Amino acid sequence: MAELLRPLWLEASDQVLAAKVMHLDGSGLDVLDRAHPNGKRRGTLWGTAGASATKPEVAAFFYASTKKARGQHPDERGPSDILALRTGIIVIDMDMLFVEQCKRENLIDCACNMHARRYFAKALDSGDTRAALVIGAFKALR
Repeated sequence: MAELLRPLWLEASDQVLAAKVMHLDGSGLDVLDRAHPNGKRRGTLWGTAGASATKPEVAAFFYASTKKARGQHPDERGPSDILALRTGIIVIDMDMLFVEQCKRENLIDCACNMHARRYFAKALDSGDTRAALVIGAFKALR
């Protein structure tokens, strides 16, 4: 089934790379592995989304067997492999895996504010009312 869906995945990947704005983020993913002592190992699912200025348009996912900058097998793509195919505006967090690609002049890193917002939300939840001003500013950005 995966091979039959490959043309759709390739088209979605091309659309993400060509979008006005590209988002990229990774998430750990446990996968079954009979060769591993625990019967599973930790890989990474790299999610990408292409967006116009106002809304998401398409998403594509890339699996890698590790959380390294480059894929470790011929069919894998790590974040450096994905970003190497991209020019223009990107939205990524400050993971050290992205440092080398972000030095390129043809990539414009807008950074991901969700990590910063999270700490203000935690502060507000714990009673620090000073965080309300910042949370209000984030809401105004929507």
